Amino acid sequence: MDTSSINALGANRPRSLARHNLAVKDYQLVDPLVSNMSTGRVHADSIPTENWFNGAPFPAGIPADTDYASVSANGYDTLGGYGLFENSSNFTQSTVYPLYDSVRSETGLLSVGFLKNVNFSQFYWQPSFPFGNSEAHTHVHRNNIKAEHGGSVYTDLSYLLNESLFDRFFVSTIPQGGAFTPRSDFVLPNTRNRLTARIDGSFPSDSSMRSSVTGFQEAAANLTVDGGFNVNSTSVDAWRMLLASFIGESVTAGDGAPSNLVVNSPVTSKLYPLLSEGTVDPSSARAWSALRSLTPSEINLLAEAIVEEVKRRGPFLSLSDFVNRRLIPDATNAEVDFLGLKGTLQAALDKVSTSGASVLNEPFYEGSLRASPADVPLNASYPEHESGMPSGLSGSRMFGVPGFLTQADLLAALSPLMTVRGDTFTIRAYGESSDQVTNSIQARAWCEVVVQRVAEPVDVSDSIIQPAGDFGRLYRVLSIRWLSEDEVI
Repeated sequence: MDTSSINALGANRPRSLARHNLAVKDYQLVDPLVSNMSTGRVHADSIPTENWFNGAPFPAGIPADTDYASVSANGYDTLGGYGLFENSSNFTQSTVYPLYDSVRSETGLLSVGFLKNVNFSQFYWQPSFPFGNSEAHTHVHRNNIKAEHGGSVYTDLSYLLNESLFDRFFVSTIPQGGAFTPRSDFVLPNTRNRLTARIDGSFPSDSSMRSSVTGFQEAAANLTVDGGFNVNSTSVDAWRMLLASFIGESVTAGDGAPSNLVVNSPVTSKLYPLLSEGTVDPSSARAWSALRSLTPSEINLLAEAIVEEVKRRGPFLSLSDFVNRRLIPDATNAEVDFLGLKGTLQAALDKVSTSGASVLNEPFYEGSLRASPADVPLNASYPEHESGMPSGLSGSRMFGVPGFLTQADLLAALSPLMTVRGDTFTIRAYGESSDQVTNSIQARAWCEVVVQRVAEPVDVSDSIIQPAGDFGRLYRVLSIRWLSEDEVI
């Protein structure tokens, strides 16, 4: 990588992972909106992570070889091994940057949210992690998704990707190779996806679910989500349970240690960390090579903050509506500004992290790592987009590094459970018998029925993929019970 022409001040580099695609092969550093942007050329064979944060200044030699002494040479330390990037030409030590996790054969892609690890950006002015995040673009007005400056057209790639993918696709995790016999007790890599038989107890054939042109629909018709969660919920307890659903889970890091404490909930887009988590420290190699987990206190604070955002932004009509920022004009009120600057979960993360409590990403907002309005590129058109925060507040230069927990990280873990509507309903009915002469009530009864809409059509000759009949899909009665008067009055 040749960086000899890049010698500008650190002010040109805050929030680089949010502002730029650092894996771009070749691009001229000329910005039509920024007066103090350096002119030069980047040629990147790998992601020059440390180089872009030294202007903070970021501690030199992070991460260093010594930090990875306990990591065995199993592919992690080779160029491109397991989705890692190596750069040895600019530093005294060979440095490994685990910014992206590649899909492994033993699990495959576990959720749409894990597409956070795909570099969808084609241009330098697009973010390094566009999918799942929804930061207002530094060259697009926040009430729009496209703008033209200096003859170039800029688009809000994050907004468009989220809108295109989150509601149109899902990941079944049905194995695409090897033996597979559909049955109810078959455990899929995403264990929340359950294979579900049809009314008559049968399953479609292996080939129809894996290799037919309607395989996507056949898989969807025979899968249910165990513990689906409606993101329109305004229950703090419900959100707390969702965030805590991974407590007790961990993986083995590259150094052989558990990835996180078992009392924490690992909500992350990094399944194969090099190092165990430890204490959140921006100057440690763990900031670049460990996954993130939530402590019980962080779960409580984050659940409360998310509910406030749901009340402020909802109801959500689609999952992408929940993920994406609001397309609204610049405002003078910080709370309204948050709506247009970032998505629901990121707003909650940022507010808790900058609340004064030493939790979540708070260490990344301290001292020289803070991206204050005076530190960011001089973008007169969209200054708040540069800092990532409303006017008067400071963002973090470190946004997007693996140790900085983002909305995309939460969605990688939790999006398979998320929905904006449900197919299970509780119905209560009331009946009474009255004297026909006196009209006095002789008897009353209340019942409660739980019904669930399933994929199969009412008309057995109709298509399970897209029923065309008058009655659509079946409803199953899951339970029925009689209620006492005390339960309803």
